[in-house]
Amino acid sequence: MRENLSGMLKIEEINTFDELNSYETILTKALEESGSDNIFLTFDWMTLWWKHFPEKKELKLLVAKENGKIVALFPLVLSSIGFKPFAVGKIEFLGSPEADYLDFILPKPRFEIILAMFSYLLSKIKSWNLIVLQDIPADSPNLKLIEQALMQLKIPFRRLVSSKAPYLKINSSWEEYFGAKKRKFRYNLQRNWRRLEEVGKVKLERISFPYGLEKNLEEVVELHRKRWKEKYTRSVFSTEKGARFYTELAQVFSKKGWFDLALLKVNDKVVASSYSFIYGGKFYYYIPAYDPEYYDYSPGALLLKSLLKDSFKGGIKEFDFMKGEEDYKYRWASHERQNFAFVISNLNLYSRLVYWIYLGFLNLRQRARKYKFLRLIRQNLLGKLKFFKKS
Repeated sequence: MRENLSGMLKIEEINTFDELNSYETILTKALEESGSDNIFLTFDWMTLWWKHFPEKKELKLLVAKENGKIVALFPLVLSSIGFKPFAVGKIEFLGSPEADYLDFILPKPRFEIILAMFSYLLSKIKSWNLIVLQDIPADSPNLKLIEQALMQLKIPFRRLVSSKAPYLKINSSWEEYFGAKKRKFRYNLQRNWRRLEEVGKVKLERISFPYGLEKNLEEVVELHRKRWKEKYTRSVFSTEKGARFYTELAQVFSKKGWFDLALLKVNDKVVASSYSFIYGGKFYYYIPAYDPEYYDYSPGALLLKSLLKDSFKGGIKEFDFMKGEEDYKYRWASHERQNFAFVISNLNLYSRLVYWIYLGFLNLRQRARKYKFLRLIRQNLLGKLKFFKKS
């Protein structure tokens, strides 16, 4: 643990898992009082993510104290990319990229606290070249303060839109909402359900408690592996490490009432699944999947309809489709939120070179996403090349 004194503000640096564990009560209380509360900033998400994905990273949880009282937490990690002498030190949020929404945790957002944090990074942590703070929601109270602090310190930075997340505000009845959908849309869903029933016995299951969870998760993991093998690539869920993380996360979250596993089965075979969270009156539709053999029946859409209907009747205030601009989400969503990223350079010449190269890469990637045929090349051809290279 290192400290930096600046007037009445003090920054402490937490670097070990044991130290992180000791902050459960403090972090939970600070998150509840902040304007940034979401499932990906909870103590359980952070500690489990760090437990399963610590490779080539250093924990940099910065804690701001004022007169001995904690006034902010900055959950960060430092990693090294590449090899010396051209290695790049990169600071990012703890939990990225598996988390969809990330932020600093300040019960009362204040400019001088965020300024002190960035001053600490400049003066006390010398090994970073680039800071990439991904997926800060547009309604974060910290966005403008981060920008103001960086400008005052004259640190090169760029603020970008990092992702978009469709969501549905639930403020009516299910009958009113679904009845307003196009007739053909409703008809196709009903038709596909009847067609699926012709194949076999159709059953919907919802699991939100620890009992029987592990067996069902094994089926979901296999579904993901089958789905992504067809695309010759992988999701984090389909890797051994990812499967261990998401299995333990489900067990921990289910004990707190934060977890929801939904399964659509035909003759007891899982044909669609949703690995989701329920937190703060919001349903987080986090990782859906379906069996490609049943593509013609739209099993994912059928399961999603069931989840939405239950959300209307279960007191959920918002159904979050999470980041990603897939067309199917917008068929159900009523709104869209933007997430922002800050790309920040250290002050030395090498860091500035890395910064401009990184921005150039982001610009090319953003342009490529605008063209459907380039997205298809990335998703299919490049995936196949990676697959066969590993085979």
